[in-house]
Amino acid sequence: MNAGRREAGSDLAAQLRRWAAAGLISAAQADAVLAHERAHARDAAGPAGRGRGRGGQRVPVVAEALGYLGGVLATTGLVLAVSRWWSDLGTAGRLALAWGATAALIVAGALVDERADPALARLRWSLWAAATAAAGLSAGVVAVDGLGARAPDTVALAVALGVTVLSALLWAGRARPVQQCTFLGGLAVVAGTAAAQPLAAPAAGLVVWAVGAAYVALARRDAGGDPVLTGAVGAVVLVAGAGVTVGEAPGVGLPLGVVTALGLLAVGAVPGLARRPAEAVVATVVGAVSAAQAVPSAIGYFAQDAAGATGLVTWGTGTLLVLAAARGLVRAPLAAELLGAAAMLTGAAVTGAQWESFAPAFGVATSLALVALGTRPGAVVHSLTGSLGLLVYVPWAIAVWFPGEGRVPLLVFVAGVLVLGVAVLLTRGRGRRRAELRPPRPAPPAPGARA
Repeated sequence: MNAGRREAGSDLAAQLRRWAAAGLISAAQADAVLAHERAHARDAAGPAGRGRGRGGQRVPVVAEALGYLGGVLATTGLVLAVSRWWSDLGTAGRLALAWGATAALIVAGALVDERADPALARLRWSLWAAATAAAGLSAGVVAVDGLGARAPDTVALAVALGVTVLSALLWAGRARPVQQCTFLGGLAVVAGTAAAQPLAAPAAGLVVWAVGAAYVALARRDAGGDPVLTGAVGAVVLVAGAGVTVGEAPGVGLPLGVVTALGLLAVGAVPGLARRPAEAVVATVVGAVSAAQAVPSAIGYFAQDAAGATGLVTWGTGTLLVLAAARGLVRAPLAAELLGAAAMLTGAAVTGAQWESFAPAFGVATSLALVALGTRPGAVVHSLTGSLGLLVYVPWAIAVWFPGEGRVPLLVFVAGVLVLGVAVLLTRGRGRRRAELRPPRPAPPAPGARA
């Protein structure tokens, strides 16, 4: 029986190739089936059989590390040599060097059997990634030395074309994540730099953003290779497109960046929007980084001439987050409650740049509303944020409404009363904070239940 299994396993690759050639399955499906069966065979063989290739020999970790080290040293040496003698080489010499490096790296990767072992697959991907970089250099040499291009956008377009074309050929829809990422990223750069030739920079940024949206749509349809990678690249391209637009048209780019960041955070936080856990993690990370850059910049920009409207929009966004957390519409309600309360308090403060007397009253009212909301079961965090808001806005209100030296005793008195009130509130809510802010412990198994 074991001999029969080995014979069937050795014929599986040939059978899958025949099926793919006949059009019964795609090449990507053939690779996926073969990888699944080999992983199953390694698991069935136990620890001794895991990590083995077709010949039964596991690729040593040292050999894989040496392969990467050699590649890094070779690339570093090539870069140093190029930087020293590049100006002395003619166009023919530069092209020979760049094309020769590209061809050598492609051949070296092709000689590595990616199906024999996962380590060999990673080594092939790395070699071909270096070949892709060399191809971009070759395209840049052709553009600058051969065609006389000098505009940065034109040179970037040529480099991106070289990277994209070679990545497409090396990826060819197979399970090669590095080549998939370089292709998708290169294609986005091609679209943006091509649009920058006849159009202005803001329009080019919008084109890049549209490419990112297309990637996300493809990932939602499980198209375009690995959907998680496609979606991740799409999220990064969305943020990059908004960033390019900010440079020339902040009035358009900043709102676009904020909307993009909030949309990504929604995909990560709202149950049902992300189809896979990995997609939710990627959207949350990219959205959080983007929000940390876009939201303060947008508030600062629009608060110069429209502080009232900016503050109200920020306050409204925070209110929506608080309501969404209260209704259980997000994956992490505690984080949404904190972000929402912070946005509400910040929005009230921003209105002060335009409406000096309104802002402290608005802040006090917001803080009192949060304290009142914190009295409800499961919302104790709002009692803390509301108390902090009172410590800020009540002295601010006194300073605005009671100007002059006589306000100092009043400020001291009110500050003392507020501190005492917060202390009492924290003391009385100690048990609730422990129960509501800590994650629930799993219930112990019932007696007699199976482990």
